[in-house]
Amino acid sequence: MLNFVVDHWKDAGVDLDINDTDKSGATALFLTCMRGYSNEQVKVGKNKNMRRSRCVKLLLENGAEPNHVLSGTKMTPLHWVTYYQDTASIRALAGAGARLTFDF
Repeated sequence: MLNFVVDHWKDAGVDLDINDTDKSGATALFLTCMRGYSNEQVKVGKNKNMRRSRCVKLLLENGAEPNHVLSGTKMTPLHWVTYYQDTASIRALAGAGARLTFDF
């Protein structure tokens, strides 16, 4: 479904910045990683975070910034998926250039 929405917006010529932030400064990628979209019914074998990792990959494929730092907490998307032990999302973020260390 998310693929359909992104493709539809692109086809319609909607000027969408995937790295726009909400009033707290969080991006779509940051919120996806933080909120933990790993619904119980989505558990598939060892990968209980399959729904989140799919969203993370789609956002990254469409230009989401993997190193966005939320100014109030100094946390990144990688911090959250590590907290949730979501190895598929950790790999996706690392593959997209997420920094493993930060100098704040």
